[in-house]
Amino acid sequence: MKKTWMIGAVVGMVAASCFAQATPATAKPVTTGSSVKPGVWTQDVDAAKELAQEKGLPLFLNFTGSDWCGWCKLMESQVFSTPEWKRYAKDNLVLVTIDFPQNKSLVPAKYVERNKALQTEYKVSGYPTYILVSSDGTKRLGKLGASREATPQTFIASVNDLLKPERIAKLGEEDKAAYDGFLAEQAAIKAEYQAWLDTKPNLKNALEKRKQDDFQKRIAAVDAKINALLIK
Repeated sequence: MKKTWMIGAVVGMVAASCFAQATPATAKPVTTGSSVKPGVWTQDVDAAKELAQEKGLPLFLNFTGSDWCGWCKLMESQVFSTPEWKRYAKDNLVLVTIDFPQNKSLVPAKYVERNKALQTEYKVSGYPTYILVSSDGTKRLGKLGASREATPQTFIASVNDLLKPERIAKLGEEDKAAYDGFLAEQAAIKAEYQAWLDTKPNLKNALEKRKQDDFQKRIAAVDAKINALLIK
């Protein structure tokens, strides 16, 4: 019996050790200068601002408590660590981590007071808080937070909604004409849909329900065209 207990204890210790080694430490995004790239997290705000201006991309500021904040870890797991988010961010955002961790070694000493100043400047009162800033650093485009139901798709859609006015303002004449055409097309479909709804269709009827689904698909298809135009 004693030998069996000892074997079990050894196995348990080995398993615990393996688990501890397999658990990744909190990442430290400390890229600086020329190593800062679109879609790659950095703590170097100044280098990020320069890159944003150079590339004409908005800044995405992530105010976080990376090693203790449960909601921050949830968003990291469900959104930021996914291939979908990484592909999107690479083409559309300059990512900056403004971190307030319990483990002080995760933030270089030169950034500690600067992070506090940014927290005050952007009136951040809780974590995580995500702030979008124009590429020239002069305009705050909007704010987002965490959601238990967040997915890469829903979060990217929320980011795109905040970026839409800025992107529309930057459209050239040809693209602006295409954008206006899509809006007119969508407005016509919505008017047709509303007129049909005003007839009080019986949506429990399979044919009527299919017709409703068709309207919604047509509206969504035009939405997809608009989004593709704005992020190309």
